[in-house]
Amino acid sequence: MDILKQFVYSARDTLADVPPIVIGIVILGIIGMAILTYVVHSFLLSYLFRKMGIKTWKAWIPLYQYWPVLEAGRQKGYWSIFLLIPPLNIPASILLYLAMYRIGLKFGKEKWFIALGIFVPIVWIAWLAFDGSKWPGKKKPVLIKGGLKD
Repeated sequence: MDILKQFVYSARDTLADVPPIVIGIVILGIIGMAILTYVVHSFLLSYLFRKMGIKTWKAWIPLYQYWPVLEAGRQKGYWSIFLLIPPLNIPASILLYLAMYRIGLKFGKEKWFIALGIFVPIVWIAWLAFDGSKWPGKKKPVLIKGGLKD
């Protein structure tokens, strides 16, 4: 037990010796990385939305950006709100992954492709946004003799 107390006291004393400027730099670094991650994620998501025919501004609104993803994967978009509520974020995440799985299939990807979406979502978004696959959206009507054809 003395070893544990000694460790706790030495760790506390070590943190007390750290200059406040270093703590401030670390906090600013963490905030900067969070902002950079948000910007890169939103940028890639906006390219994916453009490819899917979704308005790109929706990718830049935090939390709402998952609403179109859920709807494109045939889920209820309002589940994106529950991603912030701890007991409900687990089923919301499962529905988001299911939507990502369905989106991958619509783009013609294999079933294993969802593993990227779960473990490295930024790679999943970038892959779908910039590869040559097409979104099977609504087809434009074609003018033929006698009227329009869907």
